[in-house]
Amino acid sequence: MDMDVVIVGGGLGGLALAVGLRERGIKAQVYERAAEHRHNTGTAISIGHNGINALESIQPGLALDQMGEFGSYTRILSSILPGVTPGEKDIVTRSAIPPGRMLMIPWKEARDVLVQNLDPAMIHYGHTFVHYTPIQGGVEVYFDVKEEEEKNMDDFTSVSKSREKVVCAKLLVGADGVWSQVRQIMIGDKPRDLKLVLWNAIVHNPDSALFKLHEKDELKFIGMGGKRVGFLMDVGTSILLRDGLGAERTLWQLRAPDEDGELARTRKTDLEVHGQNALKMRVLKHVKGPELAFKAVEEAIEATDPQSIWERNLYDRLPLEKWTDPSGHVVLIGDAAHGMHPGPGEGARTTFEDAHQLSILLHNVFSTSDWNDKLHKALAQFEEVRIPRLRRIQAYAAELTGFRELIPDWVLELPLEEKLRRSSEFSEWTQTYPKNITGDAASTYWKP
Repeated sequence: MDMDVVIVGGGLGGLALAVGLRERGIKAQVYERAAEHRHNTGTAISIGHNGINALESIQPGLALDQMGEFGSYTRILSSILPGVTPGEKDIVTRSAIPPGRMLMIPWKEARDVLVQNLDPAMIHYGHTFVHYTPIQGGVEVYFDVKEEEEKNMDDFTSVSKSREKVVCAKLLVGADGVWSQVRQIMIGDKPRDLKLVLWNAIVHNPDSALFKLHEKDELKFIGMGGKRVGFLMDVGTSILLRDGLGAERTLWQLRAPDEDGELARTRKTDLEVHGQNALKMRVLKHVKGPELAFKAVEEAIEATDPQSIWERNLYDRLPLEKWTDPSGHVVLIGDAAHGMHPGPGEGARTTFEDAHQLSILLHNVFSTSDWNDKLHKALAQFEEVRIPRLRRIQAYAAELTGFRELIPDWVLELPLEEKLRRSSEFSEWTQTYPKNITGDAASTYWKP
């Protein structure tokens, strides 16, 4: 075999797993479709205590020292909800988050930190996964590798060239996101369209010169009714290469329903007619209103360079009974295994949990002659630990879309006080990782 582990996907999950495997002396390589290191996504991730614990167990200092340098430890969680009746004042609540329990960091910088902990030779860009074939004692993994374009100097045209590359490994890990091609070949299903659109941008805002819509280290949730929700949050300070000055940064997000698909249908036309300005026009249509909740997000959007705004549809994945294929040499992690609605903020956190658990279970597997038996046992234990937990988290995340068909009847019938209790217990349960992985015996709604 060429190597112990091939990881398809150079996102947060694939890279975190590669760091964990390298720490444990396991030979792993990451294959990423993008032609080069991705520079920006216009968004950030919330690393709760479970994600922090997972990263620190993958490699000490990975979250607290390295990622903490670029992000913001949230200390205030506030919410603004519209009044129940017309003319009623917005309902504003604030609560404190214990120090060191939640880290907000731009997706790009979290990924940069992981890349910096790997040998550059471990990451192969421009490799599009095509398919895999189980073989005796492992798997053959096929990639389409982009090469330099062949230019025709007569008519100034160019033709992209590519070649097939085959890599043999003892284990293939599909960490290639919600649109996972590994999962498509292994399972054959498709992501579920949640009929929601998300807009977001990270705005450099030194000394609150553009707006003052949140406090330092604050995460603000803004309910707008009709399944529309917004967020404003401090995501830390970066060093601007242009002038060397520190720059405070705000992330804003807006989610809006697209039940009839109109937003998806008009996106291409709007972009063709209005260019990048179209995204700003499209998102502003969803924040018009007299309420304070609308005004805060509207002000942040108005202050944003249209070139910095991102838009995408939201999808999730239906839970699986198995994350491995019949050969026992292919396994899914992260969004490929359990892509979910971002409502509870558990996407990146549980992906880091996957990377941690798989790293420790694979430790010493490949160092002995009976590695094949050990591998099957390790993957079986991985599924036993991860699948029951993620089925519950995925289902709860789907509830937070607000769509009636995704919420159990018994949950709808709960009094508001009990719904809030259930939400609080969910957070308490998930954050205790790596304890209470399958449930919290002390809770009412999340028992093992």
